[in-house]
Amino acid sequence: MEDITRVPDVKLLGLGITACGHSFGASLFHVLRMCTAIRRLNLGLIVAPEHEAETVCPSGCICDQPSSWKTRELLLNCLEKVEIFDLKGSEHEISVVDRLFSWAPVLKRMTVNFHYSVTENKAEELCQVLLTFSRPEICMICRMPNMSEKVLYA
Repeated sequence: MEDITRVPDVKLLGLGITACGHSFGASLFHVLRMCTAIRRLNLGLIVAPEHEAETVCPSGCICDQPSSWKTRELLLNCLEKVEIFDLKGSEHEISVVDRLFSWAPVLKRMTVNFHYSVTENKAEELCQVLLTFSRPEICMICRMPNMSEKVLYA
């Protein structure tokens, strides 16, 4: 993957991520760095049935390497819409959402669809956490597991 430096003319990027409890932020950073002209990003957080019970990676796992993705700047000047599917609210997922808000200065809409296993109370709590990363001009939509929808602004 290190040999590929740019993917030209990508406007919509859809990624299905099967992380099995591991951090995927560093890998996502690497892919987004090659696609800085995207206007829309769809992230599907896929939970394979055989990994449903796994929630964290083992101690000392290299999945978060390099950890610089958490502090490095990335300018996604065209990214206006992000939609995330099946968010469970793991620390890894929340970290990625936080960085997406900071990497996308023209972001207009963030839609988060929670995984069916997330309770409505937990989804409400996560919406409030995600809202702290947002900016006033961003419309944030949280779709609860029961399919009700909340539209929020920071």
